[in-house]
Amino acid sequence: MKYIATITPTGARVGTGRTLEIEIEESGIVRVGDQAFQTDLRRIGDLDLYSLLVNNRSYEVHVDQTERHAYRIMVSGEGYEGFEVHIVDERTYRASLASGGLGGASGDSA
Repeated sequence: MKYIATITPTGARVGTGRTLEIEIEESGIVRVGDQAFQTDLRRIGDLDLYSLLVNNRSYEVHVDQTERHAYRIMVSGEGYEGFEVHIVDERTYRASLASGGLGGASGDSA
C-alpha cells in the first residue's frame, strides 16, 4: 500500500516538513521514492518501542502518537534527532488535494 508521509524535525516550524511517497510491500520491502529498503519491524512488548532492521542495520525506535495519523519518533543508534511524521494513505491524500484540503487531514495510518 502507498502512503504519503510529511516529516518535520522536532521543534521545526509547522509547514517546513518534507513530503515523501512510501510504498510498503508484504515482503518487507519499503520503497521511498526510487530507493528500496529491506526492513523488519518488531514491537518490543507492550511498549511504544520497536526494533527496526533496515538493510541489516539495527535501530531502536520510540513512537508516540500525538494525534490521529501523527507520530513523534525518536531513533537511537545513529544519533538522530527526533522528528514528527504525519501519515495518510495515498488515496485520501490525493482526494484531499483535489478538494482543496491540506492533503492529510484523515485516512489510514501506517
